[in-house]
Amino acid sequence: MTDACNNTSNCTFKVKVVSPDIAVVKSATVSAFNVIGDVITYEISVTNNSGANINNVTVVDGNADAGSIEYVSGDDGDNILENNETWKYKAKHTVTQNDLDAKKVTNTASVTGSDDNGNPVTSDSNEVIVTLDSNDIDAVDDNMESVNGAEKTTTTKKVFDNDTLNGVAVDPSKLDFTPTPFTQSGITLNANGTVTVEAGTPAGTYTTTYKICEKLNPNNCDEAEVTINVGAPAIKAEDDDFTTTPVNTVVGNANLGNVLDNDKLNNEKPTTSDVTITVEKGATPINGGTVPVLDSSTGNVSVAKGTPAGTYTITYKICDNINPTTNCDDAVVTVVVKKAGIALVKTGSYDKNTKKVTYTFTVKNTGDYVLTDVKVTDPKVTNVTPATMSLAVGETKNFTGSYIPTQDELDAGQVTNTAVVTGNDPDGEEVKDTSGTAEDNDDPTITPLDQEPKIALVKTGDYQGDASKAKVGDEIVYSFAVKNTGNVT
Repeated sequence: MTDACNNTSNCTFKVKVVSPDIAVVKSATVSAFNVIGDVITYEISVTNNSGANINNVTVVDGNADAGSIEYVSGDDGDNILENNETWKYKAKHTVTQNDLDAKKVTNTASVTGSDDNGNPVTSDSNEVIVTLDSNDIDAVDDNMESVNGAEKTTTTKKVFDNDTLNGVAVDPSKLDFTPTPFTQSGITLNANGTVTVEAGTPAGTYTTTYKICEKLNPNNCDEAEVTINVGAPAIKAEDDDFTTTPVNTVVGNANLGNVLDNDKLNNEKPTTSDVTITVEKGATPINGGTVPVLDSSTGNVSVAKGTPAGTYTITYKICDNINPTTNCDDAVVTVVVKKAGIALVKTGSYDKNTKKVTYTFTVKNTGDYVLTDVKVTDPKVTNVTPATMSLAVGETKNFTGSYIPTQDELDAGQVTNTAVVTGNDPDGEEVKDTSGTAEDNDDPTITPLDQEPKIALVKTGDYQGDASKAKVGDEIVYSFAVKNTGNVT
């Protein structure tokens, strides 16, 4: 064989045995990652420090994305990693859920090759750790603004408003939101973080929970409570004063008014579908008579015919049907019942000169209404004046008339009789009274007549002969004319 001395004979030479030495240095271009899908780029430097050539250099990284290891620079073109030559590579790793759970990515790279004699050469890089950036998610408990349970309302506030990710307000579009339904029907925690309360929801404080998770980091989650206060609608029972529309006891009123007409629920007139009416104290009877009635099923106030005149009060309560035990208010109904009244006092005096009885009919309005077409009728008096008149409440006026007594009445020494007064109230109902000696009785009027018993006697004589030749025994016929010159039989 030909040796290094170019001799075919034996010679002596020195051989330097080189141990292949490859230095592999790996680094990451980022120090931290945040979410699934983040890409970590690694730089890998492979340096031959052995003094011998290394062939078939291959970089292996078990944590690199498939096909992502890429040669960058350093080869002089012969595809041999020569002594002191450094080749550079780059590789990529896409963050996975496991990385997030581990909160770090740890790996090394390996280089394999062979020397000129075909001996394998391997080396591992340093360990590179890329950590999970602080991805703290914080769902904070929420107290939503109070709403009125009588109206459908959606809050302006959202549960996300005070939630944070890494100390910064969250972006809801990057979250998975899982609400827990409210146990109270009519309240919904919406997907956009608002709360909707349907009309008719009872008053109360309601709480539920929700969970937010990062979409790119589904295991990064937190839960919080959301509380909403549902208020009762404002309710106001206003007093009902029906005194300006008094009820005539003779007529009554089946529909005096409705107590709900001036009451308010949520600033609107309520109906019996909205509220329940309860009569807490009914009207007190007067002299055991009937009383005004409040119908709790309708709110209507009625007064029966014949209800005694007077002022009545009824206390009632209305309660919101949604909150029947807590949202209530009281009010008082005042009803005035009036009665038309009239009284006739008849007095008479006899004038013996005119031989007439003059009557005075004193009429008083004893009721609560102005009376019209007031007139007096008397079976013995045909000339009552005036024919008619009107009487204000409490007013007194006189009628007059005269009467010539009959002989029987003169003989009796008195005239006894009664008169009747009638009038109309504003409802056209007639009111009347029989005369009496005072307003509170109907005793007949007895008018004494002056009796003057008188008689006159006229005596005349008729001589029955020749008076000039009168003699004893002649007859004289006397006539006695008796006349009743008085006024009694």
